[in-house]
Amino acid sequence: MKPLKIFLIVFCVVGLTSFVHAKTNVYLFGAGSFYQAVEGTYEPGVTDFSNTDAHTILGFGLGITSSSEKMFFTGLEVHYNMQGKVTMIDPSDNDTVEIDTYKNVMGFLTVGFNIVRSESLNVFINGGGGVNYILSAETVTYTSTLGYETIIEPPEKKYNFMAFGGAGLSFMFSGGVGVFASGRYVYIWTEDEPVKTIMALGGLSFHF
Repeated sequence: MKPLKIFLIVFCVVGLTSFVHAKTNVYLFGAGSFYQAVEGTYEPGVTDFSNTDAHTILGFGLGITSSSEKMFFTGLEVHYNMQGKVTMIDPSDNDTVEIDTYKNVMGFLTVGFNIVRSESLNVFINGGGGVNYILSAETVTYTSTLGYETIIEPPEKKYNFMAFGGAGLSFMFSGGVGVFASGRYVYIWTEDEPVKTIMALGGLSFHF
């Protein structure tokens, strides 16, 4: 069985079993992913634009956590990341080409610990793992700054495994509605060099 199918099965099983007889928190968020620059392996005529500049991708998503105890919680999280721009660099002559990133979805299994918990304030740390799946990947030809045409082909594997660790806080208002903000460091295993990003999330939360 393919690894992606295994993850989806685990994702569904955890989702069905984690939220029975437990307090539930549903949250909606916007997200910004701040990708670090990557120096790839340069091969003339094969990977001319081997280096990738730092860039930002925006997205949004939905998450659910449950807790039968006050301090620990588990959850599921889904992100949709929109298309953005990234600059690729040819280290041999510093030629650059700006390309479109691929739209993608992310699914995470999460676990967390509440460091501070009160009726109005909650401070937590969390972590987890998941899968990033590329959408609408196709071959595109771009023209570089120096006027050279370069063909960018989609990766052979459309999904990559990920892991993250982070922290955040939330403020609760009356009626079980609140706001939250969190940050995390995400590590993505790809076909070539691993990709690292800092992700910031913020939005509304609803407690049941």
